Amino acid sequence: MDLYRITEYTLRTYHHGKGIPHKEPKSVFENHGRWVVSVLKMVQELLTFPFITSENEALAEFFTVNSINIDRYWKHAFLNAPNANHGVLLFTEEFRNRQRAVFRNGLYESTRTHLFERVPYLRRYTIHGEIYITSDGLPETPDIFSNMFLELQSSDFSVDTMLLDGYSLVCLRVDRDTGPFDVSGHYPILAGYGWRGKPLYVAAVRSDFSWYLTCVPDGASAVTYLDEIGEPHTVNEFFVLALRQDPVDCVPPYPPTRQGAMDPTGPLSWLRFWPSKDPEYYEDVRLTDDRILESFLNETFRC
Repeated sequence: MDLYRITEYTLRTYHHGKGIPHKEPKSVFENHGRWVVSVLKMVQELLTFPFITSENEALAEFFTVNSINIDRYWKHAFLNAPNANHGVLLFTEEFRNRQRAVFRNGLYESTRTHLFERVPYLRRYTIHGEIYITSDGLPETPDIFSNMFLELQSSDFSVDTMLLDGYSLVCLRVDRDTGPFDVSGHYPILAGYGWRGKPLYVAAVRSDFSWYLTCVPDGASAVTYLDEIGEPHTVNEFFVLALRQDPVDCVPPYPPTRQGAMDPTGPLSWLRFWPSKDPEYYEDVRLTDDRILESFLNETFRC
C-alpha cells in the first residue's frame, strides 16, 4: 500500500507537473517517513539471509526502481531512514549497473517532465550581457532590444544549446507557502551569471497551457518573464529546473562532456551554437530546428 502512495506522489510530481516544493526535499522523511520505512523494510527482508534468491533480488530491484530511485530526494530519504542497514548496498555501483537495463521501465517511464517531451533542449540567448532562455523559439525580447535587434553585431549576441530529455530534470516549486528559493540541497540548472557574477538558474512559469522560461537567482521569491509579445510579467509562483538525480547516478544516455562545454550542471552543459558553432556541437536528430535557426541568424547578421 505504501508503494502505491509513493507512486501516486511521484506521478503527481512529474506526470501531472505539480513539481516538488523546493524546501520539501529536505524533510521528505519527516513528511513521508512511514512510506519510506515500509518499503525499505520489504527491500531489506528480500536481501537478508536466508531469503536471498535471484527472484527476491529481482523483486528488491523492482521496489528500488519504483521508489528509492525515482529521484535523488527519495534516495536520500531512504539512506537516512532509521535502520537502513542495506542502504549502502542499494546504491553501490554494482547494484546501479544491474538496474540500468530496467531503469527506464515501470513507474520511471511515466514520470518524464512533459515540458521537454517534444522539445528536448534549451536555448540560451545572450544579448548585450542579458540572458534569455527559450526552448524552440526566439526570445521575445522587450521593446528596447526588439528595436535594436537588426542593428546588433554578432559580438553583442550569442546562442548556446543545452541538450536534455524529460527524465533529466525535476521542477522545484516556489510559491508563497515555500518561501524564497533556496539553492542548498539541489542541483539547479545553471543559466549563466548576472550582475557582479551572481549565478542565475533556469526557471519556468506556467500560465494556463503555456510555459515560459526565464532566469532566477538564489533567494528569489518572485520571477519576471516575457510573454509572446515581449511584455514583462512578474509572478511569485514558479519552478526552478534542477537535476533529478545526483550526478553520480545519472543514467546514460545523456550528452557526454565536450571540450567546449560551458556552465555545467552535472552532466548537462551549454555548447556554443552561434555565431561560431562549437567543433564538438551536438549531432542529434532531436535538434530539428538547428538548420532553420542557423540560416535565419546568418541571414539576419549577414554572417
